[in-house]
Amino acid sequence: MMKNFSPSSAIKSLILATSLCATSFTAFAGPSSQDARMLNIIATDLILAAKDAEARAQAYPSLDAPEISQDFVDYMQRFGLSASRLSNLMERVNGPVDMQCIFRGMAKETGDQLFAISQAKTGYEQAQALNRIVSMLDDAALVSKAAEQTLANGTTPITNKTVIGSCPAE
Repeated sequence: MMKNFSPSSAIKSLILATSLCATSFTAFAGPSSQDARMLNIIATDLILAAKDAEARAQAYPSLDAPEISQDFVDYMQRFGLSASRLSNLMERVNGPVDMQCIFRGMAKETGDQLFAISQAKTGYEQAQALNRIVSMLDDAALVSKAAEQTLANGTTPITNKTVIGSCPAE
């Protein structure tokens, strides 16, 4: 149940998991298109759940925000971790800087929107956060396919020299 969910513990868990993933993944796994494929699968699965939760929240905009299942929260955290891992992986293979930024931004946005959901007092407030999640997941489903191509055969429609956005790699 989302109302018992502690955003600070979730963020701490996400940071810890990301750190562990970043260190262990460098030692044991080479660059793999499986990581991008997994992010695509997670995003695609979550889109339907997020749209359903958004519709429930929109149904009662001025009433208390409906409860969000812990399963949804856990799966969103898994998505955030996968996005962070993919950002690190794209950096390791000298992939497009924009992809690195996009996936890093998705990892951060996941925590931000889970926090917003946990703080929502009304269905309207919760629906706004869920709408941002749906948009992010739609983007993730598309961008992860380009990342999969980059990691599978080293080619991508954009290169590390292509300037699309303004997100500098950190």
